[in-house]
Amino acid sequence: MSTRPTTDLMLKVATLYYRQRLTQGQVAERVGVSRQTVSRLLQRAEDVGIVTVEIRAPREEVANLSDELAERYPDVTAHVVEHDPASAQHTMRIVARAAARLCERRLAPGAVLGLAWGVTALEFARGLSTSPHEDVTVVQIDGSIPGGPGTGGSEYVVHEAADSLGATARPLMTPLYVDTRGIRDALVSDTRTAETLDMARHADIVAFSAGTVTASSGLRASGFLSTEQLEALAAEGAVGEICGQFYAIDGSPRGVELASRSISVSLDDIRRIPVRLLFASGPEKRDAIIGALTAGLATEVFVDAELAQAILDTDD
Repeated sequence: MSTRPTTDLMLKVATLYYRQRLTQGQVAERVGVSRQTVSRLLQRAEDVGIVTVEIRAPREEVANLSDELAERYPDVTAHVVEHDPASAQHTMRIVARAAARLCERRLAPGAVLGLAWGVTALEFARGLSTSPHEDVTVVQIDGSIPGGPGTGGSEYVVHEAADSLGATARPLMTPLYVDTRGIRDALVSDTRTAETLDMARHADIVAFSAGTVTASSGLRASGFLSTEQLEALAAEGAVGEICGQFYAIDGSPRGVELASRSISVSLDDIRRIPVRLLFASGPEKRDAIIGALTAGLATEVFVDAELAQAILDTDD
């Protein structure tokens, strides 16, 4: 069977998305396919070389932003990429894939990579190369279920990353939150769950993004938390969330009762992992990133220039 129609379709989809700056939904409507098909065609276009992603040497002002972030957070290596003013999604993709490239360079044979879930984490997973990595395991670091459309279901993210790396996937098949601490304790005492969490806590590298405490939160979109719950957390001083654990802008924990009912590695667990990759894009993530960096949750941070500037414009 000829592959020409598929090539033509990939080329058309890529042109509409990258050159005409249509959203994936608009591209889907234009060519008469589903949004999921558009996403797959764009990924395939990269895989076969129709689309190439080039990370250019940063312009002087972008390099300066990296230096300024490093001065403010001396324990963190800062990586700043240019943002695309025409496409927040494209900016997010470039940030996540820059983190993926560094992650690959740090993966030694036998390494364990801990990975959170979410839309940005999915882009990170898709940014990993398809070259096999010897005896690597990708382990899920926070529960999922339920999953909402477009939120990057955790088990899918972990398997996507493992497939890219030629690695073994170790999903965590539990909810992120349960009703009581007793239920949580019972679930994490299950042998398989306990082994997975222990592997996650002892990962060599961990990769994650940070969520906001707003209506756009992935936890609200995926059905974990209501708008009212997020408003209560914000009133408590929460500005960000990693793996379902909330924190204030000074890095101190918030939502402690909720955390006690979560099935996930803790923020303290994350701090003990040697290489910690935090990636995010968009100025709306400013406070979440400031809080995470202040809390010592990252050894490497990947942000776009607009977000970097927003962070630097904030008083210490």
